[in-house]
Amino acid sequence: MPDTPMSINAINYGADPTGAKDSTAAIQRAVDAVAARGGGSVELPRGIYRVSYPFIDIKHRVEIFGYGSSTVVIAHSDRAIPTTTSGHTEYTGVFHVGSYTTPVYGAYNANKPMRMGVRNLHIRTNAANTPISSYPLDAHTAPLNNVAGVIFHTHLTGDLLNEPDIVPVIAGVEVWDTAIGVAVLGLDDQGMKIDDVTIRRTLNQGLLLGKPAGHPRRPNEGQNSGAADNKLRGVDVAEANLSGGSYAGIEVYAAQAKFESCSSNSNHRTSNKYALYEPATRHAGAGWIVQGERNMFIGCTARSNAGHGWLVEWAHNVFIGCEAEGSSWAGTVSGAAGADEAANWYINRNARGTRMVAPVSYNPPEKPASLYGFYIENKIYDLRITEGTAKDDRIGEGNMLGRRVYITGAIGANVVIEVEELRHSTSPAGQLTKEAYNVMRG
Repeated sequence: MPDTPMSINAINYGADPTGAKDSTAAIQRAVDAVAARGGGSVELPRGIYRVSYPFIDIKHRVEIFGYGSSTVVIAHSDRAIPTTTSGHTEYTGVFHVGSYTTPVYGAYNANKPMRMGVRNLHIRTNAANTPISSYPLDAHTAPLNNVAGVIFHTHLTGDLLNEPDIVPVIAGVEVWDTAIGVAVLGLDDQGMKIDDVTIRRTLNQGLLLGKPAGHPRRPNEGQNSGAADNKLRGVDVAEANLSGGSYAGIEVYAAQAKFESCSSNSNHRTSNKYALYEPATRHAGAGWIVQGERNMFIGCTARSNAGHGWLVEWAHNVFIGCEAEGSSWAGTVSGAAGADEAANWYINRNARGTRMVAPVSYNPPEKPASLYGFYIENKIYDLRITEGTAKDDRIGEGNMLGRRVYITGAIGANVVIEVEELRHSTSPAGQLTKEAYNVMRG
């Protein structure tokens, strides 16, 4: 495609689609050039592009796009990649705005950077710096540490902003063999669309939405996790936590996100059963950990994970038609981890206000999997689970006592649990008040 005022072909700026030479500087020149024109797109035509640190810095109102699986960007380690910043572990995105520890601050009242993104390309890594002629394009390689596929970490400054959100986009992107797949961290990384993203084989998280507890920026930002008000659809994560640490496939620390048809499967765990029930380590190998508030999950799944399927830890989240299947599955545990240890759904006592409509817990017949369908901590209140299902085709219905629903002690008020034939309520039925002309109020 020829260059236009709003679109630049990176090959015209020296990018090499054969992968023989490093294209980092050339792609960056193209990004900088279109940004200087006020924004637009940078095209990466079909080919293989070798990049290295500092990788690609996405600029204000610039989108980088490729042609799906025929545009492959391979991050190499031949230039030193930072491992720490100010004593904290650092990660750099192959495509990035800011880094894991450090946001990009817009100029005061400038509404910059915003409306940037990455579309339709495949991000790979080459930790061993194997020559491209010998690089296995059809197989995974050893993950490259301290590198993420995409990182957004922005912080607008000022009081007279024209728009409240950054509104970036990640769509049609596949990420293989990184430390983190995609991380969205900034206070102003909001109004975002993350669509049709596939993440495979990460050392830590597959998808990280919001800053987790312990992130160096949280104490300076009022413990705000950032990354609120985003929309995610069709995100597919598998084989996270290859490092053997305490990471889930999808970690949600943000508020008011909407997830639709997203999945987190086959994540790894090497820690023992005791670690699964300790607050600091219980998300090891989990499908999801939800430690944000007022999020909505529709038709999302967690399957064949070595840890818990879903960890619901904070308040006022809504789950509609979501499934957890085969947690602590014998086919994914290793080391000190075992099958029959985890819960498909783990609900923390702090998850008050949680609403679950038609949640599913299922164990397939082939191998041992979850110990519990719904594991609920004591002292929880204001919890509603309606039309729930808990099936285990391996052990059969006659052996489900204590496995379908397990509550660790006394629970509080306004709890309704409906799973299979079980009906338990600590919520007295209220009635609407009938008034004149049959008006009813409550």
